Amino acid sequence: VIEGMLKGPTDSELVRKVACESSGNPLFIVETVLSLISSDSIAMHNGVWQVPGDTDIGMPSSVKEVIMARIDKLNKEQRRILDYASVIGNDFEPDILASALNMNKLDLMENLDEMRDISHVVKAVEGKYQFCHENVQKFVYDEISSSRKRELHRLVAGILQRMDQADDMNERLSWHFFNL
Repeated sequence: VIEGMLKGPTDSELVRKVACESSGNPLFIVETVLSLISSDSIAMHNGVWQVPGDTDIGMPSSVKEVIMARIDKLNKEQRRILDYASVIGNDFEPDILASALNMNKLDLMENLDEMRDISHVVKAVEGKYQFCHENVQKFVYDEISSSRKRELHRLVAGILQRMDQADDMNERLSWHFFNL
């Protein structure tokens, strides 16, 4: 994809950096390469596209704009679901999310499936759901006010404390309590 966009061979370090930042997501790859081109952060040297070793390849604002435009298509209830899910983390269990929202699990799952089909920001994976990319979770999370985040972390921590102890429970609880 990168070589096709640049119409020439690319340095393996450039490919590695873009792949790392994008996690292989085609949208993120395209937007990252376009951002690198527009900011003159890459150049052709000896017939190969390269990026200077100290250049930070961050997620361009255009990616956030595209993702937020998708999220804006959701109704108010679905946006609330997405906010709560972002506090739980990139991967989230329907049981925990339904409990936090005080919602019927089946209704929640129907909403999540509809959100998957409309906005493509979440996906179902092995009995859980997850954001389609960790940056999507971060974009949603960053839009929540600090005071609301604290209350949501408090709510989720309380739910996790009442659940059966899982192997990663202490790590998860620590993260939520840290964010209070």
